[in-house]
Amino acid sequence: MPHDQFSDAALIILGHGSTKNDASSAPVYQHAAELRQRNLFAEVREAFWKQEPQIKTVLADISEAKIFIVPLFISEGYFSSEVIPKALGFLPGETTLDTRESTLVLCKPIGTHERMTSVLLFRASEVAAKFPFPRAPHPKDTTLFIAGHGTEQNENSRKAIERQVEIIRATNEYAAVHAVFLEEEPRIGNCYELARTKNIIVVPFFISDGMHAQEDIPVLLGEPERQVKERIANKQPTWRNPTEHHDKFVWYAEPVGTEPHIADVILDRVRESAKLTKRRMSKLRWGILGTANISRKNWKSILHSGHVVTAVASRNARRSREFIEQCQREHPFATAPIALGSYQELIDSPQVDAIYIPIPTALRKDWVVRAAKAGKHVLSEKPCAATVAELREMIDACQRHHVQFMDGVMFMHNPRLARIRRALENHAALGDLKRITSHFSFEAADDFLSANIRSDAALEPLGCLGDLGWYNIRFALWTMHWQLPREVSGRILSQAGRQQDAGQVPFEFSGELIFASGVSSGFYCSFLTTYSNWAIVTGTKGEVRVPDFALPKNSSEGALETNGALADDLVVDPLTAQETNMIRAFSAQVLSGKLNQDWVDWALKTQIVTNACLDAARAGRPVSL
Repeated sequence: MPHDQFSDAALIILGHGSTKNDASSAPVYQHAAELRQRNLFAEVREAFWKQEPQIKTVLADISEAKIFIVPLFISEGYFSSEVIPKALGFLPGETTLDTRESTLVLCKPIGTHERMTSVLLFRASEVAAKFPFPRAPHPKDTTLFIAGHGTEQNENSRKAIERQVEIIRATNEYAAVHAVFLEEEPRIGNCYELARTKNIIVVPFFISDGMHAQEDIPVLLGEPERQVKERIANKQPTWRNPTEHHDKFVWYAEPVGTEPHIADVILDRVRESAKLTKRRMSKLRWGILGTANISRKNWKSILHSGHVVTAVASRNARRSREFIEQCQREHPFATAPIALGSYQELIDSPQVDAIYIPIPTALRKDWVVRAAKAGKHVLSEKPCAATVAELREMIDACQRHHVQFMDGVMFMHNPRLARIRRALENHAALGDLKRITSHFSFEAADDFLSANIRSDAALEPLGCLGDLGWYNIRFALWTMHWQLPREVSGRILSQAGRQQDAGQVPFEFSGELIFASGVSSGFYCSFLTTYSNWAIVTGTKGEVRVPDFALPKNSSEGALETNGALADDLVVDPLTAQETNMIRAFSAQVLSGKLNQDWVDWALKTQIVTNACLDAARAGRPVSL
């Protein structure tokens, strides 16, 4: 980000502070001095919560129109996510606040940033290398402890520490990695019981060399309190590396908050917030990766949702231009999107915030992962992936890079869905739920086998099960409040393939899901049967029929029938049709700055059941989940 982007903004580094220990404020001044030297901001100021200068006093003294506040805190815990935002006037969940004098932007605390892993590892290796007596401990012979504060007032207080433990443990660099806490279990003093190695390294996941890091932890690790206080009075280190306690050699590192690279973490937090603030002030900018027919429908949906397509990519620029020209003639944006000749150009484009990816299922994973790494939010066509493992990799990439993932199941955003749920929960009319049945089929054109990628096992290996059965399975899971079945079975009734070498795909499929509660669900999907699209939910007293559950006959209408009584069609205009609502919901979620985990979970559960049904069909026996 260009330096002059912050030249009219102020930065406040906000520390906790302490009236009892001067060292508590040192990291705030250290990193403020470093960032002040870089001349990125109009001014850089220090502020504290519990000592002078206090945050409100500093805010009153700043004249810049935009002020970024970066909490020099470890976790999104009690102070950083509740006390401070409330005291400064931020509404719950909001990170920007417009006052008469300026716009305040509250950034995330530095302790949850992904760079903190490398800071922790550096502190651990640094102390071992600096004090090798009797010899430097090898990581494989060492248990690493991340020592945090912890508090029962907010569960997020320990999450940052536990997340770092998970990440470092997964590297297998150390013999073992554990979290220990001052105020929660397991306690710091428990490290001797937890460690199975002779060597222990303790890294305090604290900002400063204050009372906790300088006095409390050494005492909890076994140093006599009187001796620790004497060392503090004599301005000596309160721990001598290594010290032997309980037949263990213990190396105690410096706190993470004083590590010089924290200045870059602070700057990253500002950049993230600046990008998010810019998005909130504008429409979400969509890119379309692939010019499949379904892309035309979502072009129109993006237009109706009030957002904008800024770029379209195909494998050559000519095809992208033709697609844009055709769509602009029918549903024009004020400014035509740019035409790009490769998918990578779209992913790299600074003009794109979110990408709709309708390319063939077998090709999708790599492009979703690339998009996530580039910080682009992803709306994926369904089926999401060829296998559950592929989808997990896609989801992991999106979560690692803090971008939203959702599959493009439009009926999930139809306003009729709320009416269906009310009908299902009407026990007087339906009774106890027993059976879910659904059917989704169309009769493919004569050239479908030779011309349509859905018959190509190399590109669409799930065939009609992925293309149509995805909706059947999604409806059943939604009806069951996302409970996975305990057992599934399937049967490929007909199959075909466009390329003999690539194999065949299901053209006609039936499946059965058995849930632990005794509810069962049967579905049928096909490329060979006339168009039909319905779902029936049956209970001990009645039934609910949805004559067009996945794709309303008129995309702006939705019918519903309970025990033979047809409810009035829910008539909406194209601006609130299910496909438009899908784009609007996704865009609003991205612009909110928060990620929707439910969408991710729904896609994964649908993929799990879909693949299990295919596995069961090919094995000729039920599959347990």
